[in-house]
Parts: sequence; structure tokens; C-alpha cells
Amino acid sequence: EPPAPALTFESGAAGVNEGEAAAKQEPEVGVTLRHEGEFCCPFGECDEDRECNCQWLLNEGGWEPMQCVRKCVLDPRCTFATLYASGYCQLSAECSARYPAG
Repeated sequence: EPPAPALTFESGAAGVNEGEAAAKQEPEVGVTLRHEGEFCCPFGECDEDRECNCQWLLNEGGWEPMQCVRKCVLDPRCTFATLYASGYCQLSAECSARYPAG
């Protein structure tokens, strides 16, 4: 289980930045903060021992926050990105089940 704290963002519509970025076709990231200190467990649940059967689109460390959010915005299946201070990134299609991080 990745360490807390966690921030979960909901992906919004992506556009293309003006000017130089438009020439590179870099998407503009539109997100909304949805949760603090919790993570999404898409299409699954966690038991009391913190064993989870969540079906994340991505669940790994080594990500910069904006890289994680951009990956979600660019993936049409992704709606939620949970970021951890440790660099951990979780992407999910839905967030009906939430659990405390850490």
C-alpha cells in the first residue's frame, strides 16, 4: 500500500494550449481536487488487513505529479488520478469505493 498523504483528482476536458505548446499538441490539463487522504478502489474493495482487489488502470511509483495527471487526461478510460507525496500514481475509471490512504 502506498503511503499517505494522497490527493485524488477528477479529470476534466483536455484542450490544446495556445502558442508553442499547440504546435507540439500538448494537452491542457483540466482537473478538480476530489479527495484528500483517500484513494479510489475502482470496481473492488479493501478488507480490514488492507488487502485490495482494486482494478486500477495504473498503480505504480516513480511518477511526477503532473505526469500522473497528464497520463489520466490522455487516457479516455481514466477519470480519477490519485497522487502520493512519494511519487506513487493510481489511475482509475471510477471511484465509488474510497479508503483512507496510509
